[in-house]
Amino acid sequence: MKLEFAVLALFCSTEALAADQFDLLCTGTEVITTFDGEEQGGYSKRYRIDLVASQWCEDECKRLHPIKAVQPTSITLDEKSQDGPSENSILLDVINRQTGVHRVISQATYPGFPALGVSIKRTGMCEPAPFSGFPSFDTKF
Repeated sequence: MKLEFAVLALFCSTEALAADQFDLLCTGTEVITTFDGEEQGGYSKRYRIDLVASQWCEDECKRLHPIKAVQPTSITLDEKSQDGPSENSILLDVINRQTGVHRVISQATYPGFPALGVSIKRTGMCEPAPFSGFPSFDTKF
């Protein structure tokens, strides 16, 4: 009886862990708007996500980032806002957990220098994949 319970507990915890650690393969369109006009193209990203550790990375995973927020229906990978005399900027990177829709908005404007402003908008779809893990980093200290 104890052995059956231990096997069941191990199985359940492994499934829970798998649901909390996964990769997302996201593809879609990207629109970059500057003073010179608008460029449209595609984007493709691989995100490695660990909800338990509250960390994520993208593509080659050279840097780990903290997850901004996890909700039942969304994961906010990043959210920043700066409103200052020399720069106004926002960044929002959200994935809908029900539909897989991925949206990124990144905008920066510079009061007095409109030619320097830039806007990047991505809209795509994400599909889950097995967690490929975070790399170990060789450090001196």
